[in-house]
Amino acid sequence: MHLSTGGDMGPSMTLSRYLVNRHFGPSLRRQHVRGLLYCLALLACALPSKVSGEDVAKKVSFTFDQRATAEIQSKAIFIEYAGSYSLNARFDAVPAATSGVLRVGILNTEDFDLPIGKITVSCSCAKAALMDSVLRAGQTTDLIVELDSPKRHGSGLFTTVLELEIDKSSVRHKKLTHIAMLLSCNLSGLLCFQDQLVTTRVYPDRAAKLNLPFVNTLNVPEKSLVLDATDDVLGVEGEILRDSEKSYVSLVIDPKTLGTKRAFGTISISDPSGQVSDQVRIVLVPEAAVEINPSQIQFRTSSRNEGSTESLFTANAILRLGATSPEGNYSACCLAFGWERREKTGC
Repeated sequence: MHLSTGGDMGPSMTLSRYLVNRHFGPSLRRQHVRGLLYCLALLACALPSKVSGEDVAKKVSFTFDQRATAEIQSKAIFIEYAGSYSLNARFDAVPAATSGVLRVGILNTEDFDLPIGKITVSCSCAKAALMDSVLRAGQTTDLIVELDSPKRHGSGLFTTVLELEIDKSSVRHKKLTHIAMLLSCNLSGLLCFQDQLVTTRVYPDRAAKLNLPFVNTLNVPEKSLVLDATDDVLGVEGEILRDSEKSYVSLVIDPKTLGTKRAFGTISISDPSGQVSDQVRIVLVPEAAVEINPSQIQFRTSSRNEGSTESLFTANAILRLGATSPEGNYSACCLAFGWERREKTGC
């Protein structure tokens, strides 16, 4: 049955729908509004958030916060050929194995703005963001770098490369592509070997010398560091030395202390308190003596052809090498080589 009255009821509204809307309409509409707001909230959480320089700068749990400056040098008439800018940002000592902020004030000396798009960092331990997406002409813009400094490093000088992509669609010099920045800092509080696994051969007729370089940026002299050894290298003679370039642990390995099989051990180094330490795994490979048999050389000389002004002398040699292992096993190999010489014999 249809009612054709005016007012709240439309000409096509049924009686049942009219009663529902009249008695339950407000509550249903409120439920619809709440459901819509809930969906919008879920959508906002699912959207990827863009990290800005302000977001990074607001964090307060960092161990260090340092600042440096870098200046974009104007390339004038060469700008179309260069295509990019190169910057260097050098910081003071940064604690190892910590998190912090490095701020680079980038001064744009060009007479035009440089809009920046994507920023990439060569090291996964760092991420960067600009306080403004445009490097304004004649102004300084801060680049915020959030760094998790490494626990280990081979030299103690940490470096990473940042590439700031220039938005070519918004700059008049279309051949400009990017800004490359080399960011570097010294790491403090390091005590680590350059290698974590070292293999060396030990011959029966002489002692083997092994140098293990390490990095020490502690406020502790090398003479105060503590050495320790385990397993098969427990009795190896060692000391800490330093030359003009690096510090290293020098080991002298006596072949008489080794058996006929490979030996394994660990060399560790630590500060006097034992709070900072590192270790390297050592593998010692014993080698058998090599016996060289007398060379067997066969010479062959070619005769000079009639009318020729040269004679060709050739020689072939066979060198036989034999080796006897400590278990009495014998193995041998042969090496063959040759040479030739041409001589003038006159007209």
